[in-house]
Amino acid sequence: EVRGGWNEGKDRDTFLSKLKKVEELRFLEKPDRSLGQSALQFVLSNPHVTTVIPGAKNRLQAEQNAVGFGTLSSEEIKRINSLD
Repeated sequence: EVRGGWNEGKDRDTFLSKLKKVEELRFLEKPDRSLGQSALQFVLSNPHVTTVIPGAKNRLQAEQNAVGFGTLSSEEIKRINSLD
């Protein structure tokens, strides 16, 4: 089974490492901005990117993705780039 070993051995270590990285990005969440919206803003903060095509699993995610918003601040970008 594909999902059988995700929580054991090396796969568990990989999962926990990625989870730690997500937790380090929680500073991007604001009352009016989800972590998903922050991810879209991060992509849009790249001057070579003009649009993003986000996916959504449900109506709420689609509505959150449709909200008009800008880019991350230069301080937020610096903090993200300083993470391991």
